[in-house]
Amino acid sequence: MQGISPFIHALRMVLDNGGMALRLSGLVMGVQLVLVLALGQQASFLPIDPATGAPVGGRAEAPAPGGQGFVVLVQLALGLWVSVAWHRFILIGQAPGGFIPLVPWRAMLRYLGAALLYGLILLLAAIPLSVLGLFLIGPAAIAGQAGAGPWPLILYSLLVGLPVGYLALRLAPILAAAAVQKPLPLSEAWYRSGTHGGALLVLTFVIFLAYTVVNMPVAVLAASFPGLAFGYAFVVQWAVLLVTASLVNTLYLHIIEERPIDD
Repeated sequence: MQGISPFIHALRMVLDNGGMALRLSGLVMGVQLVLVLALGQQASFLPIDPATGAPVGGRAEAPAPGGQGFVVLVQLALGLWVSVAWHRFILIGQAPGGFIPLVPWRAMLRYLGAALLYGLILLLAAIPLSVLGLFLIGPAAIAGQAGAGPWPLILYSLLVGLPVGYLALRLAPILAAAAVQKPLPLSEAWYRSGTHGGALLVLTFVIFLAYTVVNMPVAVLAASFPGLAFGYAFVVQWAVLLVTASLVNTLYLHIIEERPIDD
């Protein structure tokens, strides 16, 4: 496995199944959009200036913490729903009869349990790295108060994001396995992905770079057109959800089921 091949395969998985991707996620993402607009939480999609704590550009009000927290919980729940439906369609060919992506409740519960465990592991890894980053770089520099420009924040993101991202890729197959209700112990996922360690490290850099590039226009648009920035950020979030779930599918198929990746 080459470092970039799983990413290309994940993109093709979405593009080659665009109609089904829309059926599985369109209604769910539409509900999320209506909720965000109804609660006035558009600013929660805009990048935050670490020096001021307000959305970049200053033309949008900072989102209310209570409403933002509720929206985040809804986003996580709906994201899990779409992910399970997409995993089951790609891996076992289960397609919905309509635009409502119904999935077995047992699969959803199993996936929720795996996602909670997965998230907890990543959180436990991120905490010491975050503390180390603050110690090495300094909170003032990260917040843009030391006249160093964006580089301290970028270095901090690399220091924390790359190791956590690498760990996330190593353990990602447990999510796909949970969605199709095939038990996969953490130890087995870690052991079997270890033989692809170098490729997964390169893949971590590829994902970090791609995510940074596709989100760059948000900050530019937010300065003058916050409404357009929100629309773009929402579409990017939608695409990221599907591509991420497809990447998990790809890693599961290649690492666990040992199927070749055809570029």
